[in-house]
Amino acid sequence: MVGAALTAVALFAAAIQPPSEARDWDLGRAWCATNGALVRHSLNAYWRFRPADANETVIPLDGWGWFLVPGRWRGAGHGNLMHADDGSEMREFRGRKVEDYSAAWYRRTFEPPTDCVGRCTRLYFELLDSALEVRLNGKIVPLEPQHPESRLFADVTEFLRQGERNELLLRIAADPSARRRGDSAGVRGNIWLETRPFAGFG
Repeated sequence: MVGAALTAVALFAAAIQPPSEARDWDLGRAWCATNGALVRHSLNAYWRFRPADANETVIPLDGWGWFLVPGRWRGAGHGNLMHADDGSEMREFRGRKVEDYSAAWYRRTFEPPTDCVGRCTRLYFELLDSALEVRLNGKIVPLEPQHPESRLFADVTEFLRQGERNELLLRIAADPSARRRGDSAGVRGNIWLETRPFAGFG
């Protein structure tokens, strides 16, 4: 609970600054949770964000704004809003309401922490009931089988570049077949970079 509270405070502080200034992608300063040999680094922050239609599958070159993760851009009672570089709210994108788009791209970079070396590393999506595609450094990362309560994992061990900036790209789309939330879309829970020893991982 303490970790969750600290994360919430940090996100609230970020939300009152322009995203280009508030976003901090240094995992050395991100919230870190440990449980025995398991280490999780928070990827919650402002991410680059680009609304898209369902048939748009090519990574866009322009039109990127910012969006605070976690948060949903679509669905009843959606919370967060898209922002421009100067921090202004963008309720519309190219003549349409942002919430009317059924898909979106999320993008950020990070440098793997030292505890990733020689260990299995996964992306852990705590609560996500939208369709998801994950790319790391330009390569599509397979998702592990669906876990209970809309949790998703993606093993990125072989895709990481140690000592370099890694680019993480997500394509998220509304999934009407998802339980409970129907046509909503976005990241409803925390995103973590999770590492642990190879033995017993899975």
